[in-house]
Amino acid sequence: MARPWRIQYPNAVYHVMSRGVNRGKLFYTQSDYQRFIACLQRVSEKFNLNIFAFVLMGNHYHILLRTPEGNLSRAMQWLQAAYSAYFNHKNRRSGHLFQGRYKAMLVEDESYWAGLSYYIHCNPIRARMVTDLAKYQWSSYQAYINKIKYPWLDQEEILRRFGRNQREQIRNYRQTLSEISGKEKNILEDLKFGFILGGQEFVGWLQKKFGKKKPATEIPQQKRVWDNGAAGRVINEVQRRFRIKEREELLRPVRRWRNDARDISIYLLHRHTSIGNNKIGSLFRVSSTAVCKASERMGQRIKKEKRLRKNADKLLNSLFNRLTEN
Repeated sequence: MARPWRIQYPNAVYHVMSRGVNRGKLFYTQSDYQRFIACLQRVSEKFNLNIFAFVLMGNHYHILLRTPEGNLSRAMQWLQAAYSAYFNHKNRRSGHLFQGRYKAMLVEDESYWAGLSYYIHCNPIRARMVTDLAKYQWSSYQAYINKIKYPWLDQEEILRRFGRNQREQIRNYRQTLSEISGKEKNILEDLKFGFILGGQEFVGWLQKKFGKKKPATEIPQQKRVWDNGAAGRVINEVQRRFRIKEREELLRPVRRWRNDARDISIYLLHRHTSIGNNKIGSLFRVSSTAVCKASERMGQRIKKEKRLRKNADKLLNSLFNRLTEN
């Protein structure tokens, strides 16, 4: 399995998620949930983490946190090892408990934190485990509505945006969460390369500070962010895959009929490179808004249409392989 690209720096904020191996259960009993929460407290103290929100589901967990010391990898390694040791000993098992490496979405700034807390807290609703989040014990939502206290949890960082005092904050947070329940996935629309939640300037800063002239071949995420010549590579590969002889056929504006090759090119450039919307729009002679709309439409079609999804996967695999050869 290709290792993920871990960008770490002081005060970085992440949405972290991990599943049980083969989607197996991580928590069977109340004591399992309680032990993981105890591990969360210990990891926050041991590695000086700011934990803003969490939810524990049957076979996975989500955490929103900040690393003042830029030590995410060490902290997560300790957390998962500590819980795995407990779980394996209790259940007389051995081997890996978690499915591969944890996923860590790097978050730009505070404007995303509330939305991510909604997304995390609404997991039990989406899984149809409860209809009232207040009845689900194993998430930080209990602390947000003041039903339980976790001294190590920094829910105030998010709640302070919802009112002048605690009562007002709790009321407004509960009301907002109720209103957006089922729509909270929209927070991920700004997700870039599968692991960066932020704007183009943030991506550019990450490239400049952490990018390499040539990415390591075993890190697909880093290859996506490295975009030197990406537009040409994407267009050439789409031309080859769709057997288009003239590049002009791919680039010209199309208003009266659908052009899958053109739309999938825009989608790949928008979702899988750091090229700005204005540059993509200039290339295809459309506005930056049209780029976003075309990418969103194609993304929805890829989810629904097996043929398009297969083409998109083949294009991405081929692009990464060609990048490795350069």
